Formats: sequence, structure tokens, C-alpha cells
Amino acid sequence: MKRFLYCFLLFAACVFASCSKDDGLPAPVISGSSVSWDSDLGSDVVVGSVVTYTVKCENVEIVRYEWSVNGTVESEADGPTFVLTPAQRGEYSVKVVLYNADGGATTQEFNALLVKDPAPVVTILCGETQVENEGSIDVEVSEGTMPIVLNGGDVVISEYKWTLNGEVLENQTKEYALDLTHSGSYIFEVELVNQDQLSTTVSFTVQVNGPFKTGLWFYGTTMEGIAFFDPTNSQFYQDHLYQELNGEAIGAGGLNDLSICDGKIYLLTPSSESSRAQIVECDAQTLKKERIITAEGFNTSSLGEIYNLLAISADKFYVGNNNSNANNVSGVHVLTVQPDGQNTFVPLEGTTGSIGVDGPCWARMLKVGKNVYIGCGNKLKIFDSETDQEITSIMIAEDRQISDVVRGRDGNVYALVAGAMAKTGYWLWGMEPFTSPASVLTIDPQTFAYTETSILIDGKQTDVNAGLEGAGTCASLTSDEIFFKGGGGYSTTKVYKFNYKTGVTSLFVDIDGKGLYGMVSKYMATDPEGRLYVPTTNYSEVSVGVFNIADGAQLNDVQSGIGTIKGDGGIYSTYSSEE
Repeated sequence: MKRFLYCFLLFAACVFASCSKDDGLPAPVISGSSVSWDSDLGSDVVVGSVVTYTVKCENVEIVRYEWSVNGTVESEADGPTFVLTPAQRGEYSVKVVLYNADGGATTQEFNALLVKDPAPVVTILCGETQVENEGSIDVEVSEGTMPIVLNGGDVVISEYKWTLNGEVLENQTKEYALDLTHSGSYIFEVELVNQDQLSTTVSFTVQVNGPFKTGLWFYGTTMEGIAFFDPTNSQFYQDHLYQELNGEAIGAGGLNDLSICDGKIYLLTPSSESSRAQIVECDAQTLKKERIITAEGFNTSSLGEIYNLLAISADKFYVGNNNSNANNVSGVHVLTVQPDGQNTFVPLEGTTGSIGVDGPCWARMLKVGKNVYIGCGNKLKIFDSETDQEITSIMIAEDRQISDVVRGRDGNVYALVAGAMAKTGYWLWGMEPFTSPASVLTIDPQTFAYTETSILIDGKQTDVNAGLEGAGTCASLTSDEIFFKGGGGYSTTKVYKFNYKTGVTSLFVDIDGKGLYGMVSKYMATDPEGRLYVPTTNYSEVSVGVFNIADGAQLNDVQSGIGTIKGDGGIYSTYSSEE
């Protein structure tokens, strides 16, 4: 009986064991897996990314997921998702083991994950000032340099790629020493590349400003007088400024004209000690001399022969000149700087003739874009400054003179035209009676289409200064007006204004009795504060009158801060050089 019971129990145990084996849970079968991260770097994952691992098993219920990273168990969870946030650069091997309720297990190994350093987070330090990416900083001209230091954050930087104003620099370090002795805009673009070749590019601008950034240059044409006035702080820099800054005279014959182009100011001196005229190139904001430009044939034997300058580029200039030994024949020459040093000085075809008849007077030339406007007697000629070819010519009635040309704040070009007068041989002073009204041409700089408006006050003729010197015209920066000298040649005391929106002309000021010198001299200028500056002269020095454009009031408080300037000169505005 005992033996039977033993056999029965053994049989039952075998049956039970057999049933358990047949009815046990199957091993997990992984039906899918995925890896994703919050990075836009394709197959690259960077430090700090959130990397999500997921597995999927559908054949059996999983009671535990054991996740390990580089052999170390990091998580034992009951869900199929694991989140990894790598804290440092390197390779990460992730594995998961899936367990069913019976302890059956299946292992899934993921491909190794390569984690890179992120792109640099850059800070920019210019001197002691931190500058934002795409930002700018203004600094003053000074002796020496300013360090610019780039910090790429917590990543190792393997390469710095600097460009300055579009030119690739040899510098391959985190620091650049910017020379502060010259003014100008310094536009930097730097690419910082980490050891995994991920990069960040930053762009910033350092504006190095000299004391003469914006304002008015006063100068004398019979002497070397030159001064500067900054209207924003009423700062006047005294006469003979060039000599103080450079330790030498400008030239032997005075200073006839100025022109500003691409951060340089060019001073036209009619004669050097060798009787050859020259152009002195200086930093426009410091007046520090950088080079002397002259050419074969660029000569003069008297003050008036070289009188007007327009800088086209650093290597090309239009120069107005008058040959007093040939019945005052005037014209424009092109001075071109050549690579071999053999600079050329040749006539600009179509500009030569008697002053005010078919040649230019002392009026400035006007550059708008690449086009240059030049008054030649009764023609306003427009040249392409790149090719020196005449584009077109606007012709008015005979016996009249283009006395000046200026650009208004509306973008149009305005030409002042003197009335008709008798001329014999050449027209020097323009003192004869005008037999027709003066006028203003309004010219579209795109199409060169124009309209003409007579200059009348209460229906009566008003003369525009003509002859040798021109009308000394300037445009207001704050109103729709241009200002010009009235008829009277050298001895004129009247300044008129023309409103180009209404077509109305009126007397602005008569300087007689204003405590100034007895005649208006050469070019006037305006500033963004709504003031008109009128140079007056006694032939040996210039005294500047300042007037409020809105009501014509004389601003003695501003005027008293401006000293006299040696010579018989005028004003050049830095604002007029900004197109």
C-alpha cells in the first residue's frame, strides 16, 4: 500500500511538472525599439541632449525593464522607456533586459551612442565691455590697441576663424588686438569650431570714432586755416588744426577744398613748395596724415588754378581747375592713382571751356551713387564716375550759368541757374545785370527728368550768385529747403531760401549789420539741429554766422563758440558726404 502511494505521488509530481512546463510563460520577444533625441544635428547627439530609448514586446507581459549604461544598471522600471541625459562627451553603450513574471528574460543592446560637445556658446569681450552677438560697440580713437577676447564656454575650441571687413585674418587664437589709432567701422565675423567640428559664428562691429566723426569743417583757401565744429556738444577745434596734429603745414599754398570718401578726408592744396599741387589724405575722424597724392601735370602757379575736389574713391579724384593764363578757361581733370606710382592727371572730356560760359565755375561737383553732376556754363553734365563717360546733359537757355548743384533731403538733385547776362570772351565776375530770372532745376536722379521753377519774390526777379564763385548752395537736413547766395559776386551779403515743395523763394538773411564780416564767402552748411552756418570773410579770415532755419533768428550763443579761421574760405559738412 505504501509503495502504491509513493508511486501515485511520484506520478502526480511528474504530471504536475509536465503541466507546469507546458503552461509556463514564453520568453519575451522584442518586436520593436527606437532611439530619439531633442537635437537637430542629424546623427549627432550633444552633451545635455535628452535621449529617449524605447522597446516594445507584444508576446508576453513584461514586469521589469533593467536598463544599464556602459555596464552599470541605471534604471529598473516597469515601463518600456528610458531617458538618458549624457553629462559629458564620450561613447555610451545602452542595454535593456526584459523580464516576464516567471523570470524569463531577453536582452536588447542598442548601437553605441556617440555624444559630442555642443557648439560653443560664445561671449565677446571688447576691452572691458561685453558685446552681444550681432551687436556693436563704439570706442574712441587712442594710442595702442584694444584686446578682443572670445570665450567659447565649457567646450574645447580647436579653431578660430576670423574675418575683418570681409578679409580673412591669419589670427587663429581667441584674442585679437584691434589697432585704435585709426577711425572706422571694423566688422568682425568669427567662427569658433570645437573638437567635434561643431561650430558657432558670431558677428559684431567695433566703431572706432575720432573727435571729428560728424560736424563741420571750416577752412581758408588763401591760408592753411582749418578748424572743426561739433554741433552735438558745441565743441570747436581751433584753427591750424592740421599743423597741430601732424607737426607740419598742409602745403605752401593754403587749402582750397575738402572731400570725404570711405572714411578718409582729402585736402586739396593748390601748390606745394615744388609748385605741384597735391591731395593730402588723412583719417577723416582724426585728421592724421596718411599719404600725399600728386601727379605729373598736376601743377599750379597761382592760387586759383586748382580750386575744387571730389573724391570718387581712394585712387580716383575729380579736380576742378582754372587756367588764368588762357582767358580763364576752366574744366575738370581726373587724377588717377596708378599701381606703379606714375599717377595720371587728364582732362575729363566735355568739361573744358570759359568760366560760366561752357566751362564750370567754382561750384562743387555732386556725386549721387556713381553719377557725378557738373555745371558747365548753361549745361548740367552727368558723368559715370566709373567710366568717366558722359551719360547725359541738361541744357538750358544760352547766356545762363549753372551756379551750383546740391541734393535735397528728398533725394532729388537741385541745380541753381543764374539768369541770362551778356558775356564777352569769358565770364569772370558776373556783375552785369541779369536779363532773365534765375531758376531752380528739380532733377530725378534715376531718370534725369527735370522741371524748372523761376526764382521770384513777390513776382520780382531775384538773382542767384554767378560768375567765378557760384552760389555756395546747401540743403537743409530738417526742412524742404535749399539755401543760396544772392547776386552780387564776391560782395554779396544776402542768403535766400527756396522751398522745393512749394516752389517759393524768400530772403532768409542779410548779414549786413549782423556783426559779421562784410560778405558771404563760398559754401554754407546746415546741421541736424536745424541750423544754417554762413561763412563771411574780409579776405584774410572767416567768421561764421549761425542762424535758426525755422525762424531765421541769429544764434549768438552757438556762434560765440566758433572762432575765426584764417583765410578766405568756406564750410564742408560731414553730413553732406553721407548718401
